[in-house]
Amino acid sequence: MAQSITDFELQVMAQLWTRGGRARVAEVLESWPAGNGAKPGYTTILKTLQNLEEKGVVTHESGAGRAYVYVAQVDRREGSRSRLRQLVNTVFGGDHVAFAHAFLADADLSEREVDELQRLFREYNQAAAAASTGAAEPDEAADGGPDHE
Repeated sequence: MAQSITDFELQVMAQLWTRGGRARVAEVLESWPAGNGAKPGYTTILKTLQNLEEKGVVTHESGAGRAYVYVAQVDRREGSRSRLRQLVNTVFGGDHVAFAHAFLADADLSEREVDELQRLFREYNQAAAAASTGAAEPDEAADGGPDHE
């Protein structure tokens, strides 16, 4: 994402992603989680989606009747990566280790989550080592692929 998005815009994007990347304003409101504070008004969601469209993050299509269907132009992974980069740079001055330390110090991880994080670090280290030596990355198909779903 070229332009950063606000916390509220991210919440709206999360509702689009939850609905398969496309929704009308009324559908965003219907699926608004109770834990996100007071439910915003229709006009607030509409204006937020229009702002996101100006930023190139969503587009709109004609829907049934007069209501537009808003369509996410970035997927959840791309949107979250951009947002995490922004967080690391803003809060931690670009220090990824400080970010990881803060995350792990506050996380209540299950054994499965710890195993998954360890696997990800092993893969990262292998890829970094291969890149530094100019060697090709290990073929995932040869070892049965990644151990996650």
